[in-house]
Amino acid sequence: MGEHWYYRAWSFNTVDSSWSISYAQDEAWTLNNTAPIFGTPNPSNNSANQPVSLTWQIPITDTQGDTFDWTIQCTNGQHNQATGATNGTKSVSLSGLAYNTGYLVYVNATDAGSGQYTRRWYHFQTIANQPAVFGTPTPTNGSTDQNLAFSWSINITDPELESISWTIQCSNGQSTSGGAGGGPKSISVGGLILSSTYKIWVNASDAGSGQTTRAWYTFDTKLLGLPTGATATAVGRFQINVGWTKGTNADRTVIEWRTTDGPWSRGAGNSLGNFTGTTFSHTGRDPGTTYYYRAWGYNSTSHQYTPTSTYFNGTTLTNTPANIVSAIPDNNTENVSLTYHDYSITINDAEGDHMSLIMRAGPLGHLVEVYNRTGLLNGTYVPTVPSGIIPENTTIYILILLYDGYNWTNETYWFKTGNLINVSFDLIYLNSTKTGYNFISLLWDEGVNASDIAEMLIVTYHVTLERVEYWDQALQEYAPAYYDGPGSVEHFYHPGDVMLITVLANKTVNDSGFSPTMAWEDIPIVRGTNWFGRTGTATTAFALGENLTDAGINWTQLIWYRASSQNYSVAFLPGYGAGSPHNFAIMTGVAVFVATNEAGTFMMFGW
Repeated sequence: MGEHWYYRAWSFNTVDSSWSISYAQDEAWTLNNTAPIFGTPNPSNNSANQPVSLTWQIPITDTQGDTFDWTIQCTNGQHNQATGATNGTKSVSLSGLAYNTGYLVYVNATDAGSGQYTRRWYHFQTIANQPAVFGTPTPTNGSTDQNLAFSWSINITDPELESISWTIQCSNGQSTSGGAGGGPKSISVGGLILSSTYKIWVNASDAGSGQTTRAWYTFDTKLLGLPTGATATAVGRFQINVGWTKGTNADRTVIEWRTTDGPWSRGAGNSLGNFTGTTFSHTGRDPGTTYYYRAWGYNSTSHQYTPTSTYFNGTTLTNTPANIVSAIPDNNTENVSLTYHDYSITINDAEGDHMSLIMRAGPLGHLVEVYNRTGLLNGTYVPTVPSGIIPENTTIYILILLYDGYNWTNETYWFKTGNLINVSFDLIYLNSTKTGYNFISLLWDEGVNASDIAEMLIVTYHVTLERVEYWDQALQEYAPAYYDGPGSVEHFYHPGDVMLITVLANKTVNDSGFSPTMAWEDIPIVRGTNWFGRTGTATTAFALGENLTDAGINWTQLIWYRASSQNYSVAFLPGYGAGSPHNFAIMTGVAVFVATNEAGTFMMFGW
């Protein structure tokens, strides 16, 4: 406690200059002179994680306002001091402190008036040495749509600004490294592939602490997209037009095809091509066939295909089979002419394909091939038919096989022949002469326009007739005749008369060895269109009687077709056998009645 003070007070009147008799009084003690006071230091006492370079400070106050002397000293040897200081914050600059180390700061302040002082210790702990710090990379972590070559960078710093040793490595195998102060560090990456994720590993070691900072980052390259909008459009029976849009970042499109559905891997299909464009005409296809396509995107820079494919398909137009337009005679007709001669077929293919035509014809169970040709176009075709007369009253079947290169058309037509009766007659004259051992020359004469004859068939029969004689009233003599044998109607033929002898006067039988029985023997058929010169009269020779072994009369049947009347005619010409198959006694100047297919009754009139 300070000094003890007493106080008294009197009143004074200035008018009469008199003092009061009584007074007032009091007493008080003065305060003692105190030492300076310390405030809260910065950093605070016992603080931690303090930097290794800092300004340590503390407020110092003297409550009496006296000046004071102060000293601040750190255990690292650094200090600061002043004399005659006034109230305020006092500090010391500390540097070169050790990491992760505790330090004491000693503060002393002495009051200049009283000499009293204040002393105190304070403590703080420095921060541990910090490793390198990574900034935000460029491109950012997890970025997408990156090019196949670019510079990847990141900022590396050290809190203590110490030197750093660093490496940057990409998962594609590229890397770079260095050692220096902090700052942006980079790596140039290239040869990347599309639609891929890459990793970047960064490693930085702090030279001061020896600690290492490690981190990894990712980025995705641009996508290699599948082709889109793929179409397969049929253009007719043999072509499919294929179109598509190239996939993202694909400069080519690889397409394969198959005719069987289902997934397949690249290379397992038939190659359509590796295209820079977006359309292609797939030609040479089969009609009515579905074609399946798969398309992969391809980047020629990264030599990379898309792992999956775009699927699409298209179907060519169906082939229209060739058809039989018509036939002569019509299918399912009866009473048809007795030769194959006028049979024809008209065929048509809607697409104009070349056709193959095979025809087999004949009675049931005896079909023979009558036509076999390829490369036919739309039109009418006449088969090459075996020569001769079709048996009368017979059903003929025509098996037709028509092929247009893609489809078969199979049809069976039939027609039925008429009888060799109900025909009328037409008269022509034939002159016959023997030529060589086995040929007969025919000379057409009168009433026959050779150019009107479109085709001719010649059939030879052998028949043995009985030779007889009859009494010729005009000549008053016997004359030879030929008898076809007994029957319901007996016919006698005279070589020189244009009549049928039905009554023979004084008929006698010649005993020259002729048999009274009729024996027909078929001779090979001769058929053709070149028997006539077409104009005027013409001659031709044809083989006759090579197979005859019996004496008798050889009957040659001639069948021809007239273009003007569009019908067939039949004639018979006799030749006399002389007992040898190669020798014929030919009658000359013979008048022959000809049977046609017009209404009438067929009879062989005399000559």
